[in-house]
Amino acid sequence: MARLHAVTGRSVTPLSAGWELCVTEPGGTPGGDWLPAPVPGTVAQALREAGLYRLGEPLPLHDRDVWYRVRLTGEGPHTLRFHGLATIAEVWLDGKRVLTSASMFQRHDVPVTLRGAHALRIVFRALNPVLKAQKGRGRWPVRLAEPAGLRAVRTTLLGHMPGWCPPVPAVGPWRPVELIAESGPPRVRSADLRTTLAGREGRLSLALSVAWSGCGTWTILWPARSTRVKVSQSWLQVA
Repeated sequence: MARLHAVTGRSVTPLSAGWELCVTEPGGTPGGDWLPAPVPGTVAQALREAGLYRLGEPLPLHDRDVWYRVRLTGEGPHTLRFHGLATIAEVWLDGKRVLTSASMFQRHDVPVTLRGAHALRIVFRALNPVLKAQKGRGRWPVRLAEPAGLRAVRTTLLGHMPGWCPPVPAVGPWRPVELIAESGPPRVRSADLRTTLAGREGRLSLALSVAWSGCGTWTILWPARSTRVKVSQSWLQVA
């Protein structure tokens, strides 16, 4: 998957300010003890900045739920983009769940319609109850990381390898959260850029997933040249 650096008509607003977090019992409701939280960042980072945690001390976050909250504003269709949520996470907008994630490495795009101010919350569920609910055993015992059930979860082993790194759990929105607005007719959903070699000739192929209204001409900027793309209601041509 290729990374799109810029698209005409698209504005990207990082949601990096105003976040707070609250630690609760599994399945609990957040109370009044909210702390400032860096985003992107982790719960351990927020607790350390608040003077509530010192590196090397036990931090049993995998036995707790952690809630993040922030206020956001906007008008019309937008996309909430989460580049990485560690690990078992749910996203709620105005009390409605709009996303469930079980991998800290996966990016998620959530289409939303905004009308003024909204409440965005992310809850990171306790990991240990999820691991205890796993059935079956691995074919080979895992001695590098603890607990062994981590093999069934898409999360980092950092913090789970005794003698290799400090036991600091990676919990939280560790990659950026963004609010994306698109005003142009073309809306690029994804891009796949691949290279192949045919004899002594190098070839570059590009596949775009696009939603658009109307007709027009785009220009795709490559490192060494630009390519014009003609779009109609029913077809796309790369020149």
